[in-house]
Formats: sequence, C-alpha cells, structure tokens
Amino acid sequence: MRGRITALFKQSRLNRRWPPRERHLSIRSSLARHLGVRLIADHPKGPPMTSSTTQYLVLIPGDESSWDTKSADEKSLVYDAHREFGELLAERGHRVVHAAELEHSSTARIVRSASDGSSAVTAGPYAESVEQLTGFYLVESADLDDLVQVCAVLARGEGAVEIRETVDHSQDGASS
Repeated sequence: MRGRITALFKQSRLNRRWPPRERHLSIRSSLARHLGVRLIADHPKGPPMTSSTTQYLVLIPGDESSWDTKSADEKSLVYDAHREFGELLAERGHRVVHAAELEHSSTARIVRSASDGSSAVTAGPYAESVEQLTGFYLVESADLDDLVQVCAVLARGEGAVEIRETVDHSQDGASS
C-alpha cells in the first residue's frame, strides 16, 4: 500500500497537467469502481465537450461492512448498475474525467491543524458513521438534469449518490 501511494505521489508531481487525459487515469480506463465499467471520453455518439461544460463530483456513500456480507448475486447487481451508468454517460454525451473506488475508511489518515501551527495525524475516518465515502466519479457535463437522471441508475445499485458541482477558479485571475 505504501509503495503504491508513493508511486502515485511521484507520478502526480511529474504530471501536473489538469484536467488529466483519460489515458493517465490512476485506474485503467476499462475498469472503474467495479469490473466492466467503461470510461469513455468524448464518445462519438455524444457531443464533444466544450467550454460550456461543468464538472460534477458524483459521490458514492455506503456502509463498508455491508459490502463484505453481500452475496455474489447482490454484488453483481451493483456491478451491473455501474456498468449501465458508464454506458449511459457515454451515450448521453457526458464524460468521465476520473473515477475510483476508495480503500476502507479504516486506512484513512486525518491531519488536523492546531492554532499554534502544528499538526496532528490520527488514523481512521473523519466521521464516526456507518456510511463512509466509498468511491466517486468526476464527470464533465453540459446538462445537469440529464446527469441526475443517469445517476438514478447508479443509485439503484448503491442506494444513494450525491452530485456536487466543482468550483471553477480558472477565471479568478489566480496564478497557476
């Protein structure tokens, strides 16, 4: 695990292009959270992405302990929802910029800053809750209403998803 994180950190420092091209995703483009979810950028059936598109983060909360107790058939239904979600995104002209399944929240590290400028690191999730963030998709879209409809497919498999617009600071005049 530590070696993988170090390798990703080194790679991210070397490749500072944003947004990243699909071929530089940290996960293979043929797989996303579950097997078989294709991440297709600028699919020929959909319109090309333009400056009028917005990026949305599709957050997937879930009960991590319940996943381990699911049967193969129950897991298959979730995989199918992710597969259908990926296909619908491409068919309707949305573009997946990045997607990942997250490790169990017990592997998380919380860094807190103190008023004296020091910091403290603690293990475990930030919030003591049954539901934790289990994965995400970063989706570029020109149509939020349609994206919400497509996310309903993902919610069928996951129980719920949260869609949040990202803040675009490119026009703020801040140096990059």
